Amino acid sequence: MITTILGIVQKRMLRSFPAGTYPTEGTRREPRYAVVDNGRSRRTDGRPEFHERSQAMSGTSGSRRSWGKIRVKKVRGGTSYYAEYPDPRPDRKGDDGRRKRIRSPFVFSSRQAAEGWLAQQRNRIDGGIWVDPRDEYEDSASARKAEERRSESFRDYAERWFGGKIARGEIRPSTVRTYRQRLDSVLYPAFGDKAMRDITVEDVERWYEEMGRPRKVDGRPSTKERPRLSTRGNAYGLLKQIMQSACTAPNAILDFNPCQIKGGSAHKGRERAVIGPEKVREIADNMPGKYRLVVLLGFWLSLRMGEILALRRRDIDLDGKVVRVTHAVTYSKEYGFVDGDPKTEAGVRSIPIPDGLVAEIRKHIDEYADPGDDGKLFHTATGNYVHHSEVEKAFIKARRKAGCEDVVLHGLRHSGNTYFAQNTNATIADLQARGGWSTSSMAAHYMHSSQDRLRQLTKEMSAANTVHETGSDNSAGAASELESLRSQLEEANKKNNELMQLVTERYGTKK
Repeated sequence: MITTILGIVQKRMLRSFPAGTYPTEGTRREPRYAVVDNGRSRRTDGRPEFHERSQAMSGTSGSRRSWGKIRVKKVRGGTSYYAEYPDPRPDRKGDDGRRKRIRSPFVFSSRQAAEGWLAQQRNRIDGGIWVDPRDEYEDSASARKAEERRSESFRDYAERWFGGKIARGEIRPSTVRTYRQRLDSVLYPAFGDKAMRDITVEDVERWYEEMGRPRKVDGRPSTKERPRLSTRGNAYGLLKQIMQSACTAPNAILDFNPCQIKGGSAHKGRERAVIGPEKVREIADNMPGKYRLVVLLGFWLSLRMGEILALRRRDIDLDGKVVRVTHAVTYSKEYGFVDGDPKTEAGVRSIPIPDGLVAEIRKHIDEYADPGDDGKLFHTATGNYVHHSEVEKAFIKARRKAGCEDVVLHGLRHSGNTYFAQNTNATIADLQARGGWSTSSMAAHYMHSSQDRLRQLTKEMSAANTVHETGSDNSAGAASELESLRSQLEEANKKNNELMQLVTERYGTKK
């Protein structure tokens, strides 16, 4: 039995030597360890050291390696592996003076994967192309997130953009209703299911051209093309806003806005009818007494309808002859009546009252306004705000009696601004301040009919010049009149040039 045990021990001893290096009698055994450059003893017989063997054999947590470290953690359903190594940057040291360690920004499912990552990091360090893997991972994660957002459908992105606008209070209730209609009826059918990254300039131009074609009814082109052009311009403006938001930092997902149609938001609608003071007075005379002042304020002060219906006693200073516009009322099914800020920041303004209008305002306040400084100038029997449609119904009847079928209620503001531009020396800046516009281009829009004024002045100047040349007895007066007309013509030309310059800058020259 002793012989058997000795035989087993001898076999196990022989297995501890590499093949071809078994010791025999008369041979001297080589030392197993030698000193290397870094002062650590290493085996010279090709066998792994004890700690390396234990790591390879047992895989214990936190076992050491020649470079880097792999930690093992048992988790439900398997094992997770974490890799780390010393930070190769010499200035990155901890409070204890030891180098900080770089940990992998993700978990490995196998030891082989962790080993491969450490080998890759070592190769990058040796090759001089190392980048902190944590920064690299964040960059790649951001890129993946941006790519996911670029893959988002236009409908989903537009809904998030729209919801954010509403939550931040950036759009008025009436605008919410308008945007919702444009999204659902125009933009979503064309772009709703398309990924944001896939919407191209060609797609937008093709849709824009299609919207400009006459609609077909029973296979034949319809004559109702103009309303479609209006819809197209408004919808394009909304589309451009949404796509521009997708190009704006810090959450930009697109590098380029595909809406590149110059003047795409503009549309030439039907020329609005313009009336003067006589017709305005005639329409006002046919209005119910409680709404008569609406017509006069719309023309003489060029107020928006929401601004008129929101006026209170405190907004009127009859002694100073001024109306202060500080708020406006809107209505929608979702929110009901909302008394908020004017349409634009420039909408908060003070407008002088013409002398002839002071008595009309005083009479209305005495007869119809609610009592107190906060009393509404226009209200229902229950004290609520007056709905726009109620005034519209009365206005339609009044304009019919005055023979002004083409005039709309909001057109009173248009007529008032045009009359003010033609009969005063007001500049575009003056019109902008009076009308409460944020941009001068809107003020220029109301100077369109100055061409009629130019023709009138030219005709009068020609008549005066004819009288002067024929040697009329009143030649001195004719000369004075001619000089006055020339001055007016020059001023009108100046205004017209300003208008044309603004139009050219905003919309470009049409070819």
